Amino acid sequence: MADLAAASAGMGAAPERRFRPLAALVDAFAAEGERRILWLPVFFGAGIAVYFTLLVEPPLWVGWVATGAAIAIVAALWRWPVWRGAGIALVFVGAGFAVMQLSRWEHGAPVLERRLGSVALTGRVIDIDQLDRGWRVVIAPDPLPGIAPEAQPRKLRVRIPETSDALQPGDRVGMRARLYPPPAQVLPGGWDLQRSLYFAGIGGVGYSFDPARRITTQGDERSGGWREWLLRLRNDMTRRITAALPGSTGGVAAALITGKRGAIADEVTQAFRDSGLAHLLAISGMNLALVGGFVFLAVRGGLALIPFVALRYPIKKIAAVFAIIVMFFYLMISGASIPTERSFIMNGIVFAAILIDRLRLSMRLCALAALVVLAIEPEGLVGVSFQMSFGAVIVLIAAYEKWGAGLAYLFHSGSWARQALGYCGAVLVTTLIATIGTDPFAIYHFHRVVLYSPLANIIAVPISGIWIMPWGLVACLLMRVPVERDHGFRWKMITQSGAT
Repeated sequence: MADLAAASAGMGAAPERRFRPLAALVDAFAAEGERRILWLPVFFGAGIAVYFTLLVEPPLWVGWVATGAAIAIVAALWRWPVWRGAGIALVFVGAGFAVMQLSRWEHGAPVLERRLGSVALTGRVIDIDQLDRGWRVVIAPDPLPGIAPEAQPRKLRVRIPETSDALQPGDRVGMRARLYPPPAQVLPGGWDLQRSLYFAGIGGVGYSFDPARRITTQGDERSGGWREWLLRLRNDMTRRITAALPGSTGGVAAALITGKRGAIADEVTQAFRDSGLAHLLAISGMNLALVGGFVFLAVRGGLALIPFVALRYPIKKIAAVFAIIVMFFYLMISGASIPTERSFIMNGIVFAAILIDRLRLSMRLCALAALVVLAIEPEGLVGVSFQMSFGAVIVLIAAYEKWGAGLAYLFHSGSWARQALGYCGAVLVTTLIATIGTDPFAIYHFHRVVLYSPLANIIAVPISGIWIMPWGLVACLLMRVPVERDHGFRWKMITQSGAT
């Protein structure tokens, strides 16, 4: 840091006016000290953003050549700290651009260019979501008539009526459907469904005229591997939840556990948005943290009740391992959305730090999580999930780094009644801080501001953390208990022969 500061001072003293802005920038960068590493995901994201500003698709080699050239510049100018820092920034910008190009090449697929009126559609079911009325399936279609081989879409998303066969990922299905190209933006700068479907590999949308029927072919075997097995597990869990809890109640429960929100009625979803509680349905970082924290406390508390184990083994570290394992399974079952990935990385590092007797939640964890998420899904940078998730976390960490000690004394000291009141105050303050961090993105993407969010979160967050999420975890564990189902979808335990 000293050599960088000295170099910046020397540049600042240069008489030439053209060096003054650069000297000021170097001074500001040197003042960051050890926190300069937090700029790495910013530069990485800048490279991704540059890709989305282009009007033409560049060759795939451009990003990698630019990254290699920046690395060569860093090596050549290693002795000059100012230029070395600038070169490192260019390396991450180039790497972000290259990773985005690679993601486009990997996920991009042909898109329907015209509407297909009525076609016989057959294919393999990849995923299925229950809706308020009917189902929405993602299909890997067989070749469509009238479409050139190189223009055949890899996936189609089709809505089918509720009278269709009960499908599962891996099944072959047939129907007559009307297909359309993915719809474009409704408003300039609004949510871009077309871009979202493109990076999901979906080249067309539509609906079926009649119920979809499963096609049974002798010798047809499933070959989707572990991904198909995981999708079938999510689908089975969702159906079991919605069978036990019909309507939007089951839809909300399924959204909290498996991440499938299609069964929630539109008016209920709108009510969650209006009250500022939509983050509870998105399996955000809070949901994963609640599950991990509950497992950690339950395992550690349970082991502490066994003196032989508590006195001989590091039960705190054992509980941390169990928490990481359960959070990973929750990440997989919930669909691994961007907020969930971010939360898993950050909470996983926190619990991993317990294993090496270090514990601190800092902005570095957020920076590392951002780098990992952007490396896995670089197209998520321009999506609302990434922006609102990291926007909330960044302002929360910054606020608690600055005023955390004072807030902890204010909310978590004194009598039991004061601590209970302090818990509500902490939820209120946290909600207000998170709202400050997410409102700019909500205004940009949704053109709205939620006014009831603080009050609604004071009521909903404690209920979710203390009651709903723990029982949701217990329900998942009990799903393997043998049960039998009658025609009314009522579940009862299998009784012994002759029992009343």
